[in-house]
This record gives sequence, C-alpha cells and structure tokens, in this order.
Amino acid sequence: MDLLLNTQAVMHKNLHILGYLIVFLILLNLPVSSIQKASADD
Repeated sequence: MDLLLNTQAVMHKNLHILGYLIVFLILLNLPVSSIQKASADD
C-alpha cells in the first residue's frame, strides 16, 4: 500500500512539473509568434 501511495505521489509531482513545462513553453512561444507576425506585416 505504501508503494502505491508513493507511486501516486511521484506521478502527481511529475504531472505538476509537466504542466509547468507546458505553460512555460506556451509563454515562450507567444512572444516569438507575435514577433514573427509583426515582422511579416512590415
């Protein structure tokens, strides 16, 4: 039972890290795409 709880805790932590990574990548990509649009308008 302890092993199962530990596995769930690790998975939960990994999901949080994954979520932060996805948000970070999205935020990183937003300025890049807006800059590309701005340069395309020129």
